[in-house]
Amino acid sequence: MTALSGMPVLLALTSGSRRQPPDFAQVIRRHLTDVHADSVPTVVVAGPADWRATARSDAARLRPCIDQAAAELAAAMRSHRE
Repeated sequence: MTALSGMPVLLALTSGSRRQPPDFAQVIRRHLTDVHADSVPTVVVAGPADWRATARSDAARLRPCIDQAAAELAAAMRSHRE
């Protein structure tokens, strides 16, 4: 499979809680490595509180993680194009 070879990717998942299952991101990263994709370091995990969040509540907790992951993906995409 070469469709993802060298392609920057961002891991984002929903969970039953705010905490990411300990090994889940590692399992997904291994699968992406198997197809030669390049995942960015930051993983975005949203839980039930985030699904119900308003701009003034729990959504503010998730925003910095999303911003960091987006910046990493944008930088990786720029590098990938060069």
